[in-house]
Amino acid sequence: MTTWRSFISAALVCMAFKAATAQPGDDLRCKIEEVSLALGVKIVVNESVPDSWGAVSYGPNADEGEVIRYLELLHHEFTKYPEGYLKQSRADAIILVQNLTFCEQPRAAIPDPYKKQLFLSINGAFRIASSRYLAHVMHHELHHLTEYSMWKNMTFDWHEWILLNGDGFCYGKGGAEAYADYMANGTDFYTPDNPQQGFINRYSLTGDEEDRAELMAFLMTDYERPVIAKLLKKDLILREKSKLLTRLLQDFRRPSIQFPGSIRTD
Repeated sequence: MTTWRSFISAALVCMAFKAATAQPGDDLRCKIEEVSLALGVKIVVNESVPDSWGAVSYGPNADEGEVIRYLELLHHEFTKYPEGYLKQSRADAIILVQNLTFCEQPRAAIPDPYKKQLFLSINGAFRIASSRYLAHVMHHELHHLTEYSMWKNMTFDWHEWILLNGDGFCYGKGGAEAYADYMANGTDFYTPDNPQQGFINRYSLTGDEEDRAELMAFLMTDYERPVIAKLLKKDLILREKSKLLTRLLQDFRRPSIQFPGSIRTD
């Protein structure tokens, strides 16, 4: 009996060791290499990576099929940027995880400019994991990294931008406050209902950095580009903001970003 117990215990230890040291399958490994080469950055899957605040947590063991599908979406979205753009934006590494949180608050992505990395949750957040949402988040959070690389600040108050909102307007308390409001009250921050002139949605009202990141995401995402195209035709302030954003990106990178589709920002 002791021999069988020892055998079973050894087998369980062996299985646990294999699970703990499991490497990606061939299909996933090839896809990681393909996308990493195309984007010019390191892609990390199913590994624990320290963040700058000690406040990021996640479940690293994502299903390989889901990761492959996410990598295909990531490749489609991020190859819209000029070569070298991601590294210039301090996205040297992209860490793919699931069930991502910051200070126990669910997040679909977390930019970490201090370690030059971007955490992306393949299963989104708040039980939202549509391709449209995941793509939007990729561009939104990458833009936060881009602004940090310009201004060494992800919440920089750009005076020229703020002036476009007119006298008396004040932004809210930032994206984290909106997440808390959404979790507590289910407030809809994301529907592009143009709540007032110059703003795509309520999330754009929370901070000028979020305003720019939302505009960037709508301009870059295939699903949402028709929405912003209609808003730009009728909203003069939003159109002026798109011109400023275009100028900012031209100053940041040569060759600059060419917004996909037939969007005109002039």
